[in-house]
Amino acid sequence: MLPLIANLLIRSFLILGAGALLCRLLARQQPKQRHGILLASFVLLLLWPILASWLPAVSFAVGDHQAVNDSVTVQQFTAGRHSAKVTNGFAFSPINSWALAVLVVLTPLLTAHVRLRELVKRAEVCSDVGKNDLLRELCVQLGVSRTPALLIHPGSSMPMATGIIRPSVVLPCDCHSWTQARWRIVLLHEVAHIARRDLLSQGCARVVAALWWFQPLSWVC
Repeated sequence: MLPLIANLLIRSFLILGAGALLCRLLARQQPKQRHGILLASFVLLLLWPILASWLPAVSFAVGDHQAVNDSVTVQQFTAGRHSAKVTNGFAFSPINSWALAVLVVLTPLLTAHVRLRELVKRAEVCSDVGKNDLLRELCVQLGVSRTPALLIHPGSSMPMATGIIRPSVVLPCDCHSWTQARWRIVLLHEVAHIARRDLLSQGCARVVAALWWFQPLSWVC
C-alpha cells in the first residue's frame, strides 16, 4: 500500500508542479494563458490513471523482509472482514476510506451549487434596454454567441456569472446607482468569465482536487 501511495503522490506532484512552475515563469503573460496551463494540468491529472499504462513503473522498497509485509497485509485483510461484519457490510478499506473522503470534500461544492440556484431564482430580469444592449455589445466583443440573461438580485450580493448551458449575469440591487463606466467594467468582467467557461473549468478542477484530496498541491493549484 505504501508504494502505491508514494507512486500516486509523486506522479501527481510532477504533473501539478510542472503546471504551477510554468505559471510562475509566465507571470507576466495574460491570465488566460496561466488559466489554460492549470486547466491542462488538472485534465492530465484526471486522465493519468488511463495514461499510467504507458508510463514507466515507479517502485519503492518498503522494509527489508517481504515476509513481514505479507503478514501485515493478511492481518489488514482479516481485520477488514471482521469490520465488515460488525458494520453491516461496510469495511473501512483504503478504497472505501478514499471514497468517503471524496464525498466529504465535495459536500461544500454541492451545497454551494444549491444555494446558487436559490439565489438565481430570487433574481429578476433586468428590463433596462440600455443595459441589455451594453451586455450584447460586450458579448459580441468577446465572442460569446449567446447573450446571457441579465438578472438583478433583490438583496445584497456580489456580481457573478452563473450557468454552464444557459449562462446569466447576476447583479446586486444597488447596481441602479452605478455609473455607466462601472456598468461596462462589471459586465465586461462577468462576460469574460462566460467566454472562458470558468464555471465549467473551475467546477471540474474542484472535482479533480476532491478525487486527489490527499495531494496538497491540487488544492494550491
